Parts: sequence; structure tokens; C-alpha cells
Amino acid sequence: MSIEELKTIPGSGTDGRIQKSDVFNYLKSRKYPIQSIPTTNNQQPTTSFPKPKINFVEGKDRIIEMDRMRKMIADHMVYSKQTSPHVTSYIEVDVTNLVDWRNKYKDDFQHKHNEKLTFLHPFLLRL
Repeated sequence: MSIEELKTIPGSGTDGRIQKSDVFNYLKSRKYPIQSIPTTNNQQPTTSFPKPKINFVEGKDRIIEMDRMRKMIADHMVYSKQTSPHVTSYIEVDVTNLVDWRNKYKDDFQHKHNEKLTFLHPFLLRL
């Protein structure tokens, strides 16, 4: 299946996204032979960032091959991107009561145990 053919499949997901079931339904009902649709790549993506200025001097620039260590680092970075999900997740929690509790007991805790009472202590006590 070509990308042009994939673009013709109507999506039933959120915001018209194509789902697995859409592809299977399309494959069951498509007719052969498939006519390829010519694509035009004349449209340049619009961006608000200016193009960087490249200082190129004819005959003065040179390409230097990476050393072994840099190649290994690059390979590991690519491998990491391909194998591990790179996401960040946030959860907002109101810890006002925890802050009040810590402020109330931190001085007594410091005198009794000769250690500062941190926000980690209440979580460790739950384990």
C-alpha cells in the first residue's frame, strides 16, 4: 500500500485519524489495480523561524569524519530513540496540607533526630 493510497482512506478516529479497523475495511473493499495518484511536493512547510545563515566559503570548508567515540555516541542516541518511549508525564497535586504539616513539625523533628524533615519522609512512611 502506497502513502498516496493511505491518504485516501477516511479515518473514523478522533479528528479524522485513521484507525486499524479503517485500514482493514479499506483493504477488504479496494479494487485492483490501484491507480497511483501523483503527488506534488511544491508546497514548502511554513515556519516562523528564520533560516540560519550558513557561512560557506568555497574551497575553505572541509568535511571531517567523526572519530570512533562520536560514531558510537550517535549510534546509541539513534538506538535510544528507536527503542525507548521518549515522553514526559505530569500530574498536578495539591500538597498544601503536606506543606502545612511539614512546617508544623520540622523544628521538633530537627531537634529530636538531628536531621531535617523533608517532603520525602511522608512518602517513605507510606511504603
